[in-house]
Amino acid sequence: MSFKRNIGNTLISKVITAFFSLGTSVLLSRYLGREAMGDIALVIMGVTISIIISGIWAGPVLTYYASRKPLWQLLLPAYISGILCSLLIPPLLAFFGLLPANLVYATMLISICQNAHGTHLSYLLGIEKVKAHNTSALLQVMIVFCGFALYVYSGGRELRVYLGLVAFSFLVSALIAARHLKRTFDSDQGYLSIAMETARYSLAMQTGTLFQFFNYRLSYYFINSWLGTSTLGVFSLAMQITEGVLLLSRSIATVLFSRVSASDNQAEKMHKTLLSFKLAIVSTVIFLGGLLLMPSQLFVFLFGEQFASLKSVFFHISPGIIFLAGLNVLSSFFSGDYKAYINMYGSLAGLIVVAAAGWILIPWQGIYGAAWANSFSYFTGLAVAVFYLHRYYHTNPADLLPQKKDLLKLQQFSRFLKR
Repeated sequence: MSFKRNIGNTLISKVITAFFSLGTSVLLSRYLGREAMGDIALVIMGVTISIIISGIWAGPVLTYYASRKPLWQLLLPAYISGILCSLLIPPLLAFFGLLPANLVYATMLISICQNAHGTHLSYLLGIEKVKAHNTSALLQVMIVFCGFALYVYSGGRELRVYLGLVAFSFLVSALIAARHLKRTFDSDQGYLSIAMETARYSLAMQTGTLFQFFNYRLSYYFINSWLGTSTLGVFSLAMQITEGVLLLSRSIATVLFSRVSASDNQAEKMHKTLLSFKLAIVSTVIFLGGLLLMPSQLFVFLFGEQFASLKSVFFHISPGIIFLAGLNVLSSFFSGDYKAYINMYGSLAGLIVVAAAGWILIPWQGIYGAAWANSFSYFTGLAVAVFYLHRYYHTNPADLLPQKKDLLKLQQFSRFLKR
């Protein structure tokens, strides 16, 4: 399947996924409230940390090695690391007060199921089965929405049921994705040898991803500690909605990572990266403008009076969302081109900025200070990525700006998406 067609397929899948995710958020906010939304945000952070650490064997490294190493020599270490991290990380977070004790077991269960799901999806990207990847990801959110909608309308209001449903959805989707896995490479190389090789490749990548995660979500911990779980519920929903405008940029980044990982043509990779960056920025500005033009009453209607301040948060986080769109594309390029350590440098720089800015701005400006701390952090990460793009690939920052010669290409791509 062509690069453009893969992006189109991924975009359609992500739009439908976002629709079901939004529906689930509406149900959660209206029937469980701000407190539950805050608890869910903490569970998601705990799960994400477990997955990032286990991702040394179970993450994007599988995309790179799927066409280069035997199937089971990749999957077995991924499964083992996923289970171990899922059992160890959540209790450790609870010990340090970063996760409520009553949510530890749910976080462990979701981590195990989501890790298996993510492992299979990363491998599918590596063998360029993008359609199967997208179908499995879409099925997962559909199960959550449909199951939780039935539960709510039957009178249920328990958070633990929702969390159990999330774990179940990842498990079912992982089993379905497993049907599309196939062996692409035979080798006499042993399990331990391959495990060490993949770990060396992915260590910098996953370290950078961990820094990036805290870069994105450190404000959550500050808000929860200083402003309370209810305020965290509002901020996490605002982030979820504004990050929804990144649908096209994330679709592009996903397909770009798959293509760059599998290609040895440096000129082609750079050409696709520059065009992808421009398209991601332009599309994000357009979608973000549409979001900001929506009346605040619409969000009150959807999520309830408890979330009346949502739109004001959107304005404060908007600059950061634009920076994040470009950063997603460049991060995918560096990861696919065996330079994940660049992402690590950018994420570390962003983490330092968000920690300093959050410490100053959140006590002063509250939830709006958290939004600006994130924006400063995303800008820092993008600036580091652009610096290394110039240093190693001799690309000038001006090459990342839309030019007249790019207009025809963008128009052609827009017509392609309308087919």
